[in-house]
Amino acid sequence: MGALITFLLAALLPIGQGGASATNQAMKISAERTDFDRNEGVVMFDGGVFVEYDDYDMASDKMFVFLNGTNELSSIVAVGNVAVTNGNRVGLCATAKYFHKSGEMEMYGTKDSPAKLLDGGKDGNAVEGSKIKFWLDSEQVEVENSRITVGNKEGVKIYE
Repeated sequence: MGALITFLLAALLPIGQGGASATNQAMKISAERTDFDRNEGVVMFDGGVFVEYDDYDMASDKMFVFLNGTNELSSIVAVGNVAVTNGNRVGLCATAKYFHKSGEMEMYGTKDSPAKLLDGGKDGNAVEGSKIKFWLDSEQVEVENSRITVGNKEGVKIYE
């Protein structure tokens, strides 16, 4: 197993330009292995990838970070056992794409395992589908082929 590598992207994240966060917090990415292709503007993280950024954490088997021509974060693609957390909310999927400028996250499931958004609150609300798209700075969510579970005082209701 390779040495744990931590890569800080503080200089790559423009402050106040779109995205989910306008804070000055660095994005910290840990992985067993990291490869950086400066010519292509791609950083590949492999093995036990974990991202800490603002109010969000993300874990996956592998991750690709794409930079634009000025080495600012453009997008992230996470592959394999992806988990995105924010407080009580958890997103689980096979593949996720994050677009920094718009603050948009797209989560994709597989035929056997749909993408899921779980609300860890007392009601246990959940949504799952083949594709879930949401924006980190809002409550807007779009789901394809959706199944929604809503908890309430009478029990749990499932909507398909």
